[in-house]
Order: sequence, then structure tokens, then C-alpha cells
Amino acid sequence: MELTEHTSNIHSYLNTHYFVTYLDLGQQKVIFSYLFNLLAFTLSAFIDIKHILWDCCVFLVRLILGKIPMLTVSTTLRFFLWALCSITVHGALRFANYYQDHMVLRRAPQQAIVWGYTDTLNSVTLAAQIDEGPFQLQVTQPFANRSMQTITLNDVLFGDVWICSGQSNMQFAVSRMFNATIEIENAGKYSKVRLFVASTAQAYTPQEELLSIGLRWSVASATSVASGYTSAVC
Repeated sequence: MELTEHTSNIHSYLNTHYFVTYLDLGQQKVIFSYLFNLLAFTLSAFIDIKHILWDCCVFLVRLILGKIPMLTVSTTLRFFLWALCSITVHGALRFANYYQDHMVLRRAPQQAIVWGYTDTLNSVTLAAQIDEGPFQLQVTQPFANRSMQTITLNDVLFGDVWICSGQSNMQFAVSRMFNATIEIENAGKYSKVRLFVASTAQAYTPQEELLSIGLRWSVASATSVASGYTSAVC
């Protein structure tokens, strides 16, 4: 088992302060905030909180001095607060979003790579509890006060992972088959079969994690197969 520590790419412009620009158009002041950059930065890398706190202070001072139209206050504050909250997203120990309970990892001779997010200064330990049944994977990181944080993946199997990809035909669900009732009733007999569906989503830049998940890793059952996400073609 190999654990790789993965951190987001840090671009050269991450040191740029988030700021607000005003343009005087007659009697109106129009606010332009770089919201898309703010969203991209906070999701893609660790942000220096001092920069954001400084910008928040500048924003509040300008607000008190009446330099910001009141109509723009709620929207701008909302994004500042969102940015502050999003700082903790990559700081907390967690797996990548498609590593979940009941999942299947590739069996030998292939290596199963498990990765996730944590603070860059923390060391991470991966341990597997192996019995005769499904495996349990634990990831532990120490805190500065020597306490430990542990996250666990339960009911993990090692086997063959089949990826089914296609156009609209792949979205033909089991529930729409002629013999759907029989197939759904028999699904519970195959507890070693696990299902996972990534939703269709578009992105104009490379992504590290899935943007949307239709069906989380699930044991084959009448409920999971009849969910409407399971393809009858796969």
C-alpha cells in the first residue's frame, strides 16, 4: 500500500491580495470584485490568511467611510466570509472525495494509491487492518499538541475496477430495463460487487477531484441498483 501526500499546485499569483476596484460612472459607483479568482484560489491551494484578513479590514474601513455602496455590501461580505471558511477545506485531514467506505481498490500486482489532503507540515501515516473479510484503512496525522486525528475507510475491497464510460447510452438505467424487477431483486446476492457513479460535469481547467458524484460507493443491493444511477449497459 502506498500513500502519496498530495497538495494543490501553487501558482505564482497566489500572493496577490484580493481587492475591490471601484469605477465612477456619473452618480453611480460600480463595484468589481475578482470573485472568480477568489473562488479558484481558495479551492486550488492554501491561502495566506493574513492577506485575506488585511483585505477584510480594508473593506470594513471603506464601508465605514461610506466608500462602498450599500447594495454591494451583502454580496461582497458573503464572498469574504466564504473565502475565510474555505481556508480550512484543505487544512483538515481528509481523503480525496472519491475515496469512500465500501469502495474497491485495485488488487495485486497493481499498487493501490490512496491520497488526500492535509496541512503541508504534518506527517501522515496509513495503516491497513486486515482480517479475512473486507479491509479497513486508517490515516492518522499528529497535531502540534501531540494529539492524533484519524480518518477511516471501512469495508474496503481489493479487486478489479471496471470503468464504464459512454454517451447517452451509458445513462440507460437498470430501472428502465424490461426485466428490471428481477435484476433489482437479485442484486443483493452480489455483496462483493460495489457501485460508484460520477456525475457528468464540465470543467475548463484540469481538476484534482470529481466535481459531482451521482452515487457514492455502495454495496450492490436492490436500493443501489434501483437508484436510477446504475447503468444497465455497463
